Amino acid sequence: MYHMQMRLSLTWQASIAVALALANVFIFQAVFATPALTVTIAAAGKGSVAIVRTPSGQTILVDTGSDASVLRALGTTLPPWQRRIEAVILTSDKAAQAGGLTYIQTRYKVGTTLHAGTADFPYGTPLNLDKLSLTILAHGSTTLLYHAGTFTISSSTPPSTHSFH
Repeated sequence: MYHMQMRLSLTWQASIAVALALANVFIFQAVFATPALTVTIAAAGKGSVAIVRTPSGQTILVDTGSDASVLRALGTTLPPWQRRIEAVILTSDKAAQAGGLTYIQTRYKVGTTLHAGTADFPYGTPLNLDKLSLTILAHGSTTLLYHAGTFTISSSTPPSTHSFH
């Protein structure tokens, strides 16, 4: 009986050691990975959102979708401890692009909210942040310039994640 308990104990100890080693590898990769610009396009209700993460970890959200489902998109894209979004940019005041804003503001601290196509932020005005130039061209159409690359997001861009180094 004693021998059986000892064996079980060693099995549990080995399992815990392996689990900790794997967790350590994933944490090491996340902390020491080469910084990259990441753009995630996600469906949010009847609309879509673009979640832009800069190499320094700042977040810009382009449109908010039509409802609270934007919180699911943010929850799967951002780390669980992140509760700050530097800027929310709305390409239109229509519900499909702006309906989720109130839900975001209840869960996240939003630095700036910009309404594209207004006198304060006309279409075509670049927003520069962390070596990124983001330009809202028109309702539902955004261009990102990062280093030498250009990425265009439109209302027909399928849900996906893109990384740029």
